[in-house]
Amino acid sequence: EPHLNAKHQTHNIDASNEPNKTLTFEMIDKNIHQTVQKQLEEQQEAQYEAFKQYLAKKNSEQTIDYRQVRINIESGALPTRAFYLLNGLAAIIAGFGLLANSPAVVIGAMLVAMLIGPISGIALGIIDARFALLKKSLLTLLSGGVLIYAIGMILGLLYPEQSQSQEIIARTMDVMVALAGGTAGAYAMISRNLSVAVVGVAVATALVPPLTASGILLANGKYDLALGALILTLTNILAIQFTNALVLWVAGFRRLDTDA
Repeated sequence: EPHLNAKHQTHNIDASNEPNKTLTFEMIDKNIHQTVQKQLEEQQEAQYEAFKQYLAKKNSEQTIDYRQVRINIESGALPTRAFYLLNGLAAIIAGFGLLANSPAVVIGAMLVAMLIGPISGIALGIIDARFALLKKSLLTLLSGGVLIYAIGMILGLLYPEQSQSQEIIARTMDVMVALAGGTAGAYAMISRNLSVAVVGVAVATALVPPLTASGILLANGKYDLALGALILTLTNILAIQFTNALVLWVAGFRRLDTDA
């Protein structure tokens, strides 16, 4: 009988340990599952990050489409109605901003101007020795400049008492904006990741305000200041032209039979 009681007690102990074994196995299985799931998620995240890095690197290393860039530059150098309309509106906005001594309004005019197109056309025409493109771009830029200057003179005649605001006087100095703007404009032309319209603001900043200011000053008999603003505009054009052509040349724009 004592032997039977001992056997019965052992059986009870084994029966009581059975749920603990089951619970232990479930916990181990759950821990393994969580560990494997976490490792898979980390691996997927690492692969996704590597894929994004690959795409970013590939996008940054895209080769320049010389034909397409040439087409874009040539189309931007055309004397279209949009070119004259937007530059005329830019001159009006800039003129009122200068007369009102309002830098914010002058900056707003830069968002409208379209001068980067013919300037890049001149640079490409020089590099490629394409005199037809050079002539067309020069005429487009000259006609646009005459339009801006004429609007400046008209505004100067209409508002003579405001022709010596601080903003107008400030537009008779500084050529560094032109150098930086020309470089940025050319780089935007050959890059797929940059907007030429946005970079063109920097170019317009160096040309539209001083050209409009020169017209306003000339209309009011301020010949010395008008000449200074005009010389600054011409100097800026040359500076923009130089840096624009330099960037295109460094980027490999030489007219060859294979990419003409």
